[in-house]
Amino acid sequence: MIAARHRLLMLPLAAAAALLLGACGDDSSDDSAAASTTPSSGEGTFLQILQASGVDISDRDALIAEGKQICADLKAGTPITEVIDGQGQDAVRSAAMSSAAVVGLCPDQQDKLLPSNVPSGMPTLPSQ
Repeated sequence: MIAARHRLLMLPLAAAAALLLGACGDDSSDDSAAASTTPSSGEGTFLQILQASGVDISDRDALIAEGKQICADLKAGTPITEVIDGQGQDAVRSAAMSSAAVVGLCPDQQDKLLPSNVPSGMPTLPSQ
């Protein structure tokens, strides 16, 4: 079960990497109208990762609040597995929420995406 949870965490991270690489492309289009309704850059990244992971993002404010709570829990020392389990939703959505929150809203918590008892041979996040 723990190994499956680790794999679930990798899906949103892959989506985040694709989004970040896409952001490095040509940005010459006029996004001034969209910018007025777009959340902050971190919140926008968070929502883009969720959308790419198949999460309905129609209630942006609630999702952003949930993501910020995930960050607060991680900063308070709650293990990522407890954060995922405590969301009370299906495992895929919970893993997507947690990963997207860390990437978009609290990148300083990236080291907490994988629990400290990761089996040997599992990939880890590069340090910054």
